[in-house]
Amino acid sequence: SEMCIRDRSKAFTNRFIQIFFEDISEEDLQEILKKRCLIATTQCQKMIQVMKEMQLMRQSQNFFMGKEGVITVRDLLKWGKRVNFQEEQAAEGYCILAERIRNDEDKRIVKEIIEKVYKVKLDPLKDYSDFCQKNIMDRFGQKLQEALDSKDSKLQGLTTIEWNNSFRRMATLAYKCAINREPILFVGETGCGKTTLCQIFSAIFDCEFFCVNCHQYTESVDFIGALRPVRNKEQKEKELADTLHSIYQTFNICLLYTS
Repeated sequence: SEMCIRDRSKAFTNRFIQIFFEDISEEDLQEILKKRCLIATTQCQKMIQVMKEMQLMRQSQNFFMGKEGVITVRDLLKWGKRVNFQEEQAAEGYCILAERIRNDEDKRIVKEIIEKVYKVKLDPLKDYSDFCQKNIMDRFGQKLQEALDSKDSKLQGLTTIEWNNSFRRMATLAYKCAINREPILFVGETGCGKTTLCQIFSAIFDCEFFCVNCHQYTESVDFIGALRPVRNKEQKEKELADTLHSIYQTFNICLLYTS
C-alpha cells in the first residue's frame, strides 16, 4: 500500500519490497487524459501546460511548495472530466485549483496562469452568480413553492435565505462537485451556511437530509449501531417458532384451497 510518511525506519522498510514509481512523462500523461477524459489533444496540452507553469511557482502556501505544487495528476483527471469547451474548461480549472487556496495572492497567480494559457479573461464572481441563479436558485425556488403549496413543513425554515456573493460561490462550487460525484468537505465557522446549503441540495436532488452532530467522543456505534445481548431469549425463540408455525399453516391452507 501507499505510504505517505517520508521518514520510515529501516526496521519497518526491511519488512517490504520497496517499488519506486517514476514520474509520468508528458506524452504518457497526455495520452491518459485523452483516453480517460475523452477530450481533444489540444485541451490535454493546455491542461499540462498549466500544470508545468504551476510547478515552477514557489509561494508561501504549501500548495506551491514541492515538485508538484498546487496541481497533481489527480487534479488533471478531475479537471478533464468536467467540461469539453475551452472557456468552460478554464473556469472549471479555476474552481478546482484556485478555490481551495486561502491566500488571495496565490489565487491571483493561479488565475493569471490559467488566463495566460487559455487566452481568456476570467470573472469568477460573475460566473458564480450566473451559474447559481440558473442551476440552483431557480430550481430551489420551484421546490420551495411546491412545498409551500402542499403545506410541507420540511422547507419552511428556508424561505428567508440571503443569496450573497459568498453563499453563491459556496453553492456553485459544491453543486459542481455534486453533479460530478466528487466528495465534498465543508469547512467554516458556525452559521456560515453549511447546513443550509445541504438542505437546499436535498430539496433540489429529492433526497433525504440527515444531520448528525459529531464531537470528540463520537464513535462508530453512533452511526451504525452496536450488538447488544438479547434478554429473554427463550421467550423470543418461542414467539418466533409460533409465528413461523402460523405462517406455515396459513400457507398450507392456501395451497389446499387453490388445488
